[in-house]
Amino acid sequence: MASLNKIIDVHSHIITKSARRRRWTSFRLGRSDQPNVSLRLGGEIRQRKRAPGYTKRSVMGACMGADERFESGEHDCNQRRFEQIVGNSPALEVVLEQVERIAPTDSIVLIEGETGTGKELIAHVIHQISPRFGRPFIKLNCAAIRFDQLESELFGHEKGALVDAIAQKVGRFEMANRGTLFLDEAGDIPLALQPKLLRALQEQKFERLGSTRTCHVNVRLIAATNRNLAAMVERNEFRRDLYDRLNVFRIPMPPLRAHREDIPALVTHFVELYSRRMGKQIEHISAETMFTLSSYQWPGNIRELQNFIERSVMLTSGNVLQPFARASDHIP
Repeated sequence: MASLNKIIDVHSHIITKSARRRRWTSFRLGRSDQPNVSLRLGGEIRQRKRAPGYTKRSVMGACMGADERFESGEHDCNQRRFEQIVGNSPALEVVLEQVERIAPTDSIVLIEGETGTGKELIAHVIHQISPRFGRPFIKLNCAAIRFDQLESELFGHEKGALVDAIAQKVGRFEMANRGTLFLDEAGDIPLALQPKLLRALQEQKFERLGSTRTCHVNVRLIAATNRNLAAMVERNEFRRDLYDRLNVFRIPMPPLRAHREDIPALVTHFVELYSRRMGKQIEHISAETMFTLSSYQWPGNIRELQNFIERSVMLTSGNVLQPFARASDHIP
């Protein structure tokens, strides 16, 4: 792929906090007389991904022409594995600072935010940079499991304990032993099941359905929700004691409209991702397109943006992204 001209001005800022240096980038679209925003794709990106000390965020810096590297020492670089995080906004920096603070502990984490803000990704990052890295990371969407199956999914069952229980089943708590259990949509856990969950969290023990034998585990819990659990407690829709147990350390996830400066990096990342998957060579994004994408509210947050870019890449026939390839595919 031919070398592409850089038309994005990148401004690097070094911030000193807690006796260590952090580097992050903010950027804006380039000169109005230039019609395209350049994407650094191909070999240079892959080389930077393999380079020691580089993270996904530094790879995104390479996409924008910035040669970024954490400058807080080899030890800090080894501990901070944010390869999957795209963006450099102050709002995202606040989240990552909280992640760094809580990850080395075994404390319960409650991640709150709107749908599509990346709660599961942050949970996975916490696990990756924790002492439990390399051990199981087990996830369960509590809203996707029927009420009569959720207890079995969490704690397992013995053969014959349920009508269709033709064999013993190991639950997610046992699967996550010595690792991390991520419960998504924790606000949808039924009230009747919450006391057993509370005991499992406090005492690290439980019984499978149909068994009297107590299982002992060592599990770190990360919960996520898009609901206001405190308000649910006031309405008697969620147990206060379980809420107090989950609310040890809260990480609020900002909606995408609160960190618009990350949208160009996210667009670039998703265009590269889906171009590679679909075997296309999309090398440019017009400045007008990037401005429009950055101006939209994105009520579905990062997930909505990702789906829009996937559709746009699919409909693009040349090497310039065409987000309005069909009239029905315009941004509202």
